[in-house]
Amino acid sequence: MFSILIFAELRIAANQEAAQRKLIRKALAPLRSDGSILGMSIWKSLENNGHYLALTELSKESNVSEFISAISKVIFDTGMKGLTQPPDMKPIRVAKSSGLMPHEAASGSIASYSVRIADPGAAELLMSDYEIVFEELAPIPGLRGWLYGQTLNLDEEVIGMAFWDTEEALESSIPATATYSIASFRKLASD
Repeated sequence: MFSILIFAELRIAANQEAAQRKLIRKALAPLRSDGSILGMSIWKSLENNGHYLALTELSKESNVSEFISAISKVIFDTGMKGLTQPPDMKPIRVAKSSGLMPHEAASGSIASYSVRIADPGAAELLMSDYEIVFEELAPIPGLRGWLYGQTLNLDEEVIGMAFWDTEEALESSIPATATYSIASFRKLASD
């Protein structure tokens, strides 16, 4: 089981996806060999061309700074080659998860996520809300796993993610009057 998920949003220039994955693999090789990285996966936005999500599952919180340093070094050394802007990396302290995790989902699977900001001191209440939502989603065919937690950078920022077999399964879960934004991505690969 992992305790930290690095949630990294990337804007990758056209035809640079493979090159970026190769650079990331090389930068993270030392962390992979010592067991710090439990799994990695790359997801492509269904809504926005060039928008990607890299999800990395770490075994413990103490690996976060080493991970961010390795990625930052690659970005610095390559001058952001292939990226259209710096990645937005958010380490998430996973509060609860169930079912498949990002690297276990099949290629072509769908991930959905929402980022919500709680009122100061109310993150626990917001996480309780995610718990209820995921309990309500559990019976929907095609839901394969979910997780939620607070970002390490801002306690009030809570991210919830679900992993689906198909776009149709995801769409069947979204209420007609959604009160917050939900982004969706298709899995390209696990590394």
